[in-house]
Amino acid sequence: MMGFFQNLKWFVEGISDANKELAQGVKSDLKQFKTEMKDLVKEHHPKTGEAIEKIDRIAQTIGNAGRSIPIPPTTKHDPFPKFPQLAIFKNDEAAVGSLQRGDHIYVQRVGYEHHALYIGSDRIIHYSKGSVREEGIEGMDDFFNKSEVKVKSSPCTYSKDEIILRAQSRLGESDYNLASNNCEHFVTWCRSGGRYKDTI
Repeated sequence: MMGFFQNLKWFVEGISDANKELAQGVKSDLKQFKTEMKDLVKEHHPKTGEAIEKIDRIAQTIGNAGRSIPIPPTTKHDPFPKFPQLAIFKNDEAAVGSLQRGDHIYVQRVGYEHHALYIGSDRIIHYSKGSVREEGIEGMDDFFNKSEVKVKSSPCTYSKDEIILRAQSRLGESDYNLASNNCEHFVTWCRSGGRYKDTI
């Protein structure tokens, strides 16, 4: 009887994993379709394409800021909930060791998230101090010198090598703009952007 329940558990876990893979595949396909459509619009109607891209980037920036706002705990007994204290973590060596080339990584900072592309050997490429740089993963630390590195499951339409080549093609770029060309936009473009540098 125990074998039946073990097999049932494995079956349910298998379905769950398959659903996750399917959802990730659909998400990537939709992202690729969206990117191709934006590229077509830019080719045939540059002004419209530029406007669509600006709206997309602003929406992504607002989403980044929204995810960074601490949510106060709520209980029925506390009419005046307090914001949680800022939790500061050391880099988790086990988590950093499990990173894959081309991973979209980020750290939570006060009021925003900082994003980078992991390129292997504890190296990243990201927008830092106004330009695209390659440096050690410790570049993700903030002024507290403590951050928890997390992996973001963002759409990926290129191979790991292509992602890294795309990132390297922009090294030294200094066109940072909080609303239209920030660290998250950079990593998104490397992993799933269009032919044009400004298509995320």
